[in-house]
Amino acid sequence: MLQDEHFFDNLPGKFFLVLLFMALSTSVHTQPACINLRDPSCQCKIIPPYNLLKNPSFESYTHCPSPVRFYNTDYDIIDFWRPGTLTSGVEIYHNNKCPDDSVQLNFARPVKLPLSDGSAFILIGQNTSDTGAEKTLDKDYIAQCLQTPLKKNVSYSFVFYAGFPMPRYEEIGPRATAPANPFKVAVFGNANCSAIPFGRPYKGNGCPLNAGGWVLLGETSIAGDSTGWSQGKINLTIPFDINVIAIGPDCSKLPQYYNERNKLVGIFFNYMDNFSLVETRDLNLQYISILQGNSCSGNLLLKAPTKPGAVYQWYKDSIAITGATDSLYVVPGNNSNGNYNVRITKATATDCIISEPFPVFISKLSALQWVTDTAVCSNQQTTIAPVVPGILYNWSGGARDSSVTVSRPGIYNITAIDSNGCSKNFVTQVRPKICSNCDVVLPNAFSPNGDGINDIFKSQSNCNADEYNLRIYARSGAVIFETKDINTGWDGSFNGNQVPVGAYYYLVRYKNIISRSDFIYKNGVVILFR
Repeated sequence: MLQDEHFFDNLPGKFFLVLLFMALSTSVHTQPACINLRDPSCQCKIIPPYNLLKNPSFESYTHCPSPVRFYNTDYDIIDFWRPGTLTSGVEIYHNNKCPDDSVQLNFARPVKLPLSDGSAFILIGQNTSDTGAEKTLDKDYIAQCLQTPLKKNVSYSFVFYAGFPMPRYEEIGPRATAPANPFKVAVFGNANCSAIPFGRPYKGNGCPLNAGGWVLLGETSIAGDSTGWSQGKINLTIPFDINVIAIGPDCSKLPQYYNERNKLVGIFFNYMDNFSLVETRDLNLQYISILQGNSCSGNLLLKAPTKPGAVYQWYKDSIAITGATDSLYVVPGNNSNGNYNVRITKATATDCIISEPFPVFISKLSALQWVTDTAVCSNQQTTIAPVVPGILYNWSGGARDSSVTVSRPGIYNITAIDSNGCSKNFVTQVRPKICSNCDVVLPNAFSPNGDGINDIFKSQSNCNADEYNLRIYARSGAVIFETKDINTGWDGSFNGNQVPVGAYYYLVRYKNIISRSDFIYKNGVVILFR
């Protein structure tokens, strides 16, 4: 203990400032360097060894798009690229090296600088002011006839960056604009390069699937905001050799949106830049593996790719998990479902890789409570397997169902199966029980004369009575008969001698399956005659 209770009062003020600084420094030090993987500063550059796309960042162009509205019919402004539809025109192309274009765009639809790469980018718009079907909406696409076709059954990946500009509400009216968030991006393919541009001039055509000959190769949703660019990746499925691709919105229909002045926002838009199309094997993707446990039983131990001298940070649904800085991560039992990534930093903060998302869906079966022994009333039903969303049951005596209800005693073998294919076996024994008219009844008279008819006064019951007790009293109050066996009755004698004809008082108590913890009492008078 301190000798002087005023020790701290005598310390200089700077001492407390030092303590406060140390505490704050410790607190800041424990926070992950990158909180959200969607933050552009947390993203790691993917540099593919060989990009199948020409002019992937749109830096090579023939002339500036200035003023934008004059170039709706000019389809050859970007080298190797063409607008996907006859409606779009080159208004989708923008370049900050073009003074008129950059001034107009940065005023009306501000773009976050710096770009993910270079000075050029594209704008993808969707017009939702039309309330008709998706195939009647204006949607923008950028397309390229590939130099090297995508081969059937080969795995490819499309990597891109998406921007979410700040909406400017000076544009009030039916053609006001706002960013789509999340931005639902899709890649479509066609065997014939002459398929672009598709659709009818100046008509809304929806997505490429409405034009015929096109197939959906892959899609994803990417969220973000106006503070930066978000990186996205789509794994492509190639059903046949593809010679041309179109990139833009998916085939869904955006909801109608009203701005802060209650005006219908007719156009949604996003920016895209820095495309990569490569064989998946060339991306050197990093995958999380399971070291212990599984999704069915839980107790998952995840393992990150091992990199000597690397620093690790784990994420759930893009948000950093505090304290998860090891190459191994134990998934907690509660609220654990989601997508997990690990960010691996090597020599410097910018020298990093981010693993592919690892989906975790812990089965509900591990927490499923089960009754192994129960009873069913005669002519009634009891549920032995409850309804649990996402779980079906296979059981003896019935087909696959969302619950199991039985009406007969027996032993039931039940297999619970969830939507992930996990299964768990249960055995439930169902015993019979009497749930109605479970009572003890005594007659109001008997005649112990040896004729075999009503010679014994005893209880009658259709259920098992526990802790049974019957007493017979004389007029004097003396107990002249007592039994604890429900099957034993009074023969009208006391100490081996017959008692006189007359009325005798009785008292009975017992428990049954319904009362369980409480006694049931009955009393009355029985007439003895001969």
